[in-house]
Amino acid sequence: MKRLKTMAVLVAALSLLTSCLKDNNDETVYYDDTAITVFTLGTLNRTLHTTNAAGNDSTYKGTVAGSGYSMLIDQAQGTISNEKLLPTGTDISKVITSVTTKNGGTVVVNLRTHDGLKDSLVVHSNTDSLDFTKPLEFRVYNMSGTAYRKYTVTLNVKASGDDSVRWEQTSPTAEELARLMSLKPVVDVTPEADGLDASADLLPTEDLNVASVALRTDATARRLVLVGNRSVETYPDDATAMVWSRIVESGEDSETYKWMFHTQEGITSANLLPRMSGLQVVSFDERLLAIGGKALGKATAEPYSCFYESLDNGLTWQQSKRYTLPTGFSCTDKCTMVTDDANLYLIVDEGKQVLVTK
Repeated sequence: MKRLKTMAVLVAALSLLTSCLKDNNDETVYYDDTAITVFTLGTLNRTLHTTNAAGNDSTYKGTVAGSGYSMLIDQAQGTISNEKLLPTGTDISKVITSVTTKNGGTVVVNLRTHDGLKDSLVVHSNTDSLDFTKPLEFRVYNMSGTAYRKYTVTLNVKASGDDSVRWEQTSPTAEELARLMSLKPVVDVTPEADGLDASADLLPTEDLNVASVALRTDATARRLVLVGNRSVETYPDDATAMVWSRIVESGEDSETYKWMFHTQEGITSANLLPRMSGLQVVSFDERLLAIGGKALGKATAEPYSCFYESLDNGLTWQQSKRYTLPTGFSCTDKCTMVTDDANLYLIVDEGKQVLVTK
């Protein structure tokens, strides 16, 4: 970052930029008004604390797609803040931001000195990280450098003791409902053609779901997790869903991997995903989430009574403490679960009710 000792430096920089942009036939038009019109967060780091299938506490690192968290800009009050709380454990001490301004305004961040008594102005860069553990003052100067508008930018993170998810009922238009339904991934995989490490008899054929999980160790690869049920007619005694996974690489010199069956041997029934009709599985919030209806075969799960979550890519499952259904929730026909960058949606009975995480 380039520190500004005086505002004269800023004005000179603006003048130089203007002279570079004009030619002999054009005159530069200076605009006296400006404002921040769009404020976007980059990818943020996150530390998660959870309990594994054995009941032991564990900690692991993850990321949060900051672009999925809308930033509200109050021009009258001069404030900018996230509309929805960032998840518990989000690190806001090193945040990349992107800022759009009106009429080509220049953005400056006031970092203040350590004693808090003097301004320390820094030209904003969308590649440098900023510490938002305390609110930051952003300024946007007009093209002539004669005036600026000031904003206080605050990032809000959900407190560690408030980790449960809250729901909000929405009333989407037909167009919005169609958009939400389009978020459901199409199951377009060919396990037998890709290769299997176990018998094809273990492949699910009904209530199919494919979830894509980013690999923390390789940005060019992802893990596809296939979850579903075998035919009730052919396998009436199944009590659990069938789970397979495969790593897919997209970089140079990528390798081809077989589908791997997630064996159920040595895992207690309490840590396996029950076989349920209308099974829905998504990848969200650094975990796999599942919900389903009537128990099938020898399963004993209650329909649409809870979320099941997996923190190890579908190997083991448990009832989620973080994600719980709202009081009085019911689904008589089918419940569809979809996600976008920041929200989890439950579309109940083909859209009669739509719930979204707050």
